Amino acid sequence: MQHPGYTTAIERAAGFEERLAELCPGVELMETQPGNWNRERAQRVMEDFLTKYDRIDGVYSGDDNMGVGALNAAKGAGRADEIIFIGATNFAVGYDAIARGEYYGSIYQSPVDDAEAALQTALDVLAGEEVPKLNFFETPKITAENLEEFDRPVF
Repeated sequence: MQHPGYTTAIERAAGFEERLAELCPGVELMETQPGNWNRERAQRVMEDFLTKYDRIDGVYSGDDNMGVGALNAAKGAGRADEIIFIGATNFAVGYDAIARGEYYGSIYQSPVDDAEAALQTALDVLAGEEVPKLNFFETPKITAENLEEFDRPVF
């Protein structure tokens, strides 16, 4: 689930689909629908999927807010235990769902790290230093096994 036409959404979806095909060639991607970065919209999309498909093994969402919306729909249908949910961005709702054992995992992305890097880049430009066109950030996986290594997000 994602938001159409948005660079972050396009790149997350493409990255997910490429790695899924590479690492899990036998897995079928059944359908992709936009969740518009909105929990309620994602819940409605998942409700439709649950009606349409008798078997759903896993759900990937472009952020944990949408992922928890999908989880909520599956809980409401009594099917959450049969589906693995994973998302990105490590929002507090995803972090808490991982801690409860309802959500498999997320990817670390901190707006604090982003802001610090943006400020440092601005300072480097003002100082006349050459800066890279792109900054790369480590984005480690977060699961129940390593959850305690990460602070619970405030967003």
